[in-house]
Amino acid sequence: MIKEKNPDVAIMLGGARVTRDVANLFGADGYAELAGNAVSEGIKIIGRLREMRK
Repeated sequence: MIKEKNPDVAIMLGGARVTRDVANLFGADGYAELAGNAVSEGIKIIGRLREMRK
């Protein structure tokens, strides 16, 4: 529903209770199992968004 209202938004899911399969099921653009990995995954997502806007 979020992407229907704003297709340019990026969604990232993660945490101990969320698996990569669940993130994929909901169409997340990024996933991180641990907080330390979330930073690097977030940077990758930002890079992809910047490329899309060019």
